[in-house]
Amino acid sequence: MKFDHRVYIGSAFLYLPIILWTSDNLGPFFRAVLGTAFIALMAGLTFSASSLWGDYQKLTMVWAAQKPDSVRSQTEAAQMLFAKGQVLESREFLDKAAERIPGDFRLRLTQVLVQCMSGGASPEDLMAVKTLSESGPYRHTDFHLLSSLLTSAPKDDCEGVSSQDALVVTGNLLNNSAYTSPNALAYAHLHYYHGLALLQVGEREEGLVMLDKALESRSSLHMRMNIAAYKASAGLFKQALEDAQFVKERLRSGEITGRAAVESPPLEEVEHFIQVVEDDIAGNKQSSRQKASFGPH
Repeated sequence: MKFDHRVYIGSAFLYLPIILWTSDNLGPFFRAVLGTAFIALMAGLTFSASSLWGDYQKLTMVWAAQKPDSVRSQTEAAQMLFAKGQVLESREFLDKAAERIPGDFRLRLTQVLVQCMSGGASPEDLMAVKTLSESGPYRHTDFHLLSSLLTSAPKDDCEGVSSQDALVVTGNLLNNSAYTSPNALAYAHLHYYHGLALLQVGEREEGLVMLDKALESRSSLHMRMNIAAYKASAGLFKQALEDAQFVKERLRSGEITGRAAVESPPLEEVEHFIQVVEDDIAGNKQSSRQKASFGPH
C-alpha cells in the first residue's frame, strides 16, 4: 500500500491550508458540518472508485472505452472477453482495435491468435504480424504472447497459423532485435522461442544451438525443463533426458533457494518426466529390435 499509493500520502497535505483556514475562521458548529460533509464526500468517491476497481470485467471495459488508442487497454479487454468464453466478441473487439491501431505488433499478434481459435486467422492480418515482427521491437512482456503462438500453431483448433508462421515471426524478432548481449533477458527469450520454433519444423541442429544460447543467458531450471519437454516431443529423447537429469541433480543438491526454488519445477514432476522419457527410449529400442528381427535374412 505504501509503495503503490505513495502519491496519496503526499497529496493529503494539499488540504492542510484549507483545514487551517477553517479552524481559524469558522465556529465549532460550521467546522463540524463542513468536516462531516467532507468525510461524506470522500466516502462516496471512495465507494464509487472501489466498486469499479473491485469489478475486473467492468473496469477493463471502462478503461477500453476511455482509452481507445491504448494497446494495453484494448488487449486487456479482449483477453477478459476471451477468458469469459465470449470468443467472437473478443475477436470483433480486436478487429476494431486493429483498425484504429494497425501498426502495433502486440495488438496484431493478439488479434491473430484469437482469430485462429475462433474460425481461422485472416491471411492479411497474419501477414501484417509478420511484417511488424521485422521492426518489433520485442519487449520481455511479450513472453506470454510468443508462448501462446508456439503452443497454438501446431494445434488443430488454431486455423490459419502454422509452425512455419511461428518460425518466421520469432526469426524476424530475433534477427532485428537490438538485444545482442547475452546478459539481456530479451536475448534469452528470443533465442528460446526461435529455438522451439525450429524444433517444431524439424530443424533440430539449428534449434539446439538457439536453445543452448538461451540457457547460457538464463539457465533457469524451469526453462531447461520446458526445453526438455520440447526436445522429447521432437524425438530428441537422449538430449531431453540429459536436461531433466541436470535439473533433478540441482534440485536434490539443496543449493536452489529463495525465488529460484519457488520458480523451479517440483522434483516429483521432474522424476516422472525422466521415467516417461526412459520408457520412450526403451520402447524405441524394443521397436528397433523387432523391426530388425522381421527384416530380410
